[in-house]
Amino acid sequence: MLWERTERAARAAEMYAFNIHPQDRFEAQLVILLSALGPLVVYGAALNAYSQRADVAPNPSLCVALTATLGPQVALRIARLWETSPRLIAAIEKSPQERLTMALCTGELLGTLSLLHTQNVITSEDALATAKDAGLDDTIVVPIWRRLTTG
Repeated sequence: MLWERTERAARAAEMYAFNIHPQDRFEAQLVILLSALGPLVVYGAALNAYSQRADVAPNPSLCVALTATLGPQVALRIARLWETSPRLIAAIEKSPQERLTMALCTGELLGTLSLLHTQNVITSEDALATAKDAGLDDTIVVPIWRRLTTG
C-alpha cells in the first residue's frame, strides 16, 4: 500500500506542477519518490527485525509510529547522501520558500486520499472536501482527482 500511495502521489504532484510550474514536473515526481524512500526503508527494517525474532509478534501500531516518526528523517538523509539538488532537499524539509514543497504536500495528500477512496474508506466527496479544507483550489484539484480515480 505504501508503494501504491507513492505512485498515486507522484502522479498527483506531477499534475499539480504541470498546472502551476510546468518546468517542475519531473522534480515534483522525484521529490515524492525521495520522500517515500524513508518510510519504505523504515517499514522494511521493522519487518526485517521482526522476522529475526520469531518470539515477537509484529506490532502494527509500533510499525506505523516508527514509519511516521523516522521515515521523513531517513528520506532526508538519503536525499543528502545522494547529493540531490538543494531544491529537492528543501522540499523534503517542507521549506515554505521552495515551490516544490507545495507539489510534494499536494501530491502526498491527493495520493493518500485517492488510495483511501479506492479502499472504500472515504467517498470522493469527502476526499475533495478534505483537499478544499487543506486550502487547495478546486480548479486544480478536481481534474487531478478525476485522473487519479479513473486510471
